[in-house]
Amino acid sequence: MWKTVVAPNETPALLSTRAGVPVCAILRANRLFSPAWLLPGREIDVPDDCASSDFPCPALAARVPAQAHRFFYGSAREIARASGLPLRAVLAHANERAPWDAPRPLTLPEIDARWRLRTILPGEAPALTLSERAVNALWGAAYPGMKMLFYTGD
Repeated sequence: MWKTVVAPNETPALLSTRAGVPVCAILRANRLFSPAWLLPGREIDVPDDCASSDFPCPALAARVPAQAHRFFYGSAREIARASGLPLRAVLAHANERAPWDAPRPLTLPEIDARWRLRTILPGEAPALTLSERAVNALWGAAYPGMKMLFYTGD
């Protein structure tokens, strides 16, 4: 393992190519869930190989735990409202950032009745499980006012 500083305009893919290891290995070595945290000027650890670690693989964490899928058509906001999913989860599943309001067909995992959508309250710091982070497409901190899906039981 060696250390490097992320250069300006250096993408995670470029860093991965330079290091000769997949992006997910770099994320795991630095305990990051998203390449968005590889900011210019940040010192990071670069592993020599894809050795296993106790930190979950971000690619596996992004899989939503669901059995069935439902078809939706509309803007991302309309689909989020109809599906009961947070907007960021719909956008992450669509693998798009914009345009948010362009109608499109989209198939989303069906979240069963054991999941509840609620808003995080001021002063609340919920400890989210990996499944809850994946369903909500949340890789950073949860802030007051965010609408999130919480698992209510088996």
